[in-house]
Amino acid sequence: MYSIKLLGVEVAKLTIDKSGNWFANICSPRNRLNRNRSYSIRSEETCMTSFPKQHRKASAVPSIRVNQLLVSVKSASEAALARSLGVDWIDLKNPSHGSLGAPSLEVAEAVAVALYNFPRCSVALGELHQIDLTVSTQIAKHFGVAKVGLSGMAKRSSLLAQFTELADRLQGCSLVPVLYADAGRCDAPNVSQVLDLATEVGASYLLIDTFEKDGRRLLDWLTVEAITDIIASANAGGTQVVLAGSLSEVDLPHLTPLRPAAIAVRGAVCDGPRTGEMSRRSLERWVRGFKAVQQNVT
Repeated sequence: MYSIKLLGVEVAKLTIDKSGNWFANICSPRNRLNRNRSYSIRSEETCMTSFPKQHRKASAVPSIRVNQLLVSVKSASEAALARSLGVDWIDLKNPSHGSLGAPSLEVAEAVAVALYNFPRCSVALGELHQIDLTVSTQIAKHFGVAKVGLSGMAKRSSLLAQFTELADRLQGCSLVPVLYADAGRCDAPNVSQVLDLATEVGASYLLIDTFEKDGRRLLDWLTVEAITDIIASANAGGTQVVLAGSLSEVDLPHLTPLRPAAIAVRGAVCDGPRTGEMSRRSLERWVRGFKAVQQNVT
C-alpha cells in the first residue's frame, strides 16, 4: 500500500493487486466520515469496486451526469427488467415496509447477481432509529450507495453520531441521508438540519422523498422554488440531490430543469400500488418520456 500526500497531508492510499489493478482509497480531511471510508476508485474503465465477482457492486461515489432516471425495484426479476429497458440507476427496496423499506439479505444478494457489472445501483436500509447495524452492513456490502431515512430523529441529539456510526460500518459504500418533505408527519429533521448533516458528513448524495405514501406528491409539500434552493445549498457543499416522492410524469417538466442528479420513481411504474409488481408497459413509457423531457431541457 502506498500513501499519497499533498502538502504533507495524506489524501489517499493506493493499493495494487496481483493483476496490476490499482485501488485508491480517498482520505478526506473535510469530515470525520471519510477518514476511514474506502471509495475504491479502480484503474479499470467500469470503475467497479473490489468485491467478489458474483456480487460486484457499483462505485461508491459514482461520477454522474444530471437528470438520470432512478427506478426502485423489489426483486431480482424487476431489476433485470429495469436493466433491460435502459434505466440509468437501479435502486432496491422493500416497498411493503415503508418509504425506505430494507430488503432481506437473500433478496439483496439475488439483485446483486442480476445487476452484475451494472454501473449504478443502490439500496434502502430503512429508518436510522430502527436499523440493525449488523444486518444493514451485510445488505449494503452488495451496493455502492445506501439510503437511510431519518424519521423519529428530529429531536435526537445523537443524529450525527448514529449516522456516523452506520456510515463507518459501510466500508466502500456511500451513505445517503434522506430529507423527508413531509417531515412534520414523521418527526424527521427539517431542511436546515438535514443540509447541515449532509455538509458535516460530506454526503455524496441527498435524497428528497416523502415518508407517507398516501397519494400526495413531492410538489404538494415543497414548491419548485424551495427545491431549487435545497439543490443549490446541497451542491454548494459538494452533495448531489436525488428527487423522489410519488412523482408522476406531469412533474418532469417542473423538476428536470432543476438539474438534480436523478429523478426517482417506484409507484409510477407499477401495476396498481407501489407494493405491486412493476409494469413493463409503464416502465417503457417512463424511459421514453424521461429521455424526451431530458432532451428538451438540454
